Amino acid sequence: MEWLVEFTDSILDFVEEGQYNFFQELMAWVMIKATIWKMEGMLWSAQFSWGVAQAVLDNLTIGDQVEQLWQQTDSYVLSWLNYFKIPQALNMVLTAGTTKFVMRMVGW
Repeated sequence: MEWLVEFTDSILDFVEEGQYNFFQELMAWVMIKATIWKMEGMLWSAQFSWGVAQAVLDNLTIGDQVEQLWQQTDSYVLSWLNYFKIPQALNMVLTAGTTKFVMRMVGW
């Protein structure tokens, strides 16, 4: 008979206090999962956009045009530009700009 009283008390405790804690933990779990799914979607979208941006830059042959400009530059100026790593910076800026453009088209 004592087990019946304990069972009834545990049900009343759940109704009075446990529901709030249960729903609070449930909503926290749902928000965590939604955040993780959104971050994974954004990561996939960024990888996809970067791949598309690389294909666009390859099709436009911008790299070849920049290389031709570097070959026409004076060797003294070219050595200073290489010292400050301007070619790498230019490559990053071109890739980042194109990726940003593609990401805007995707909707992020």
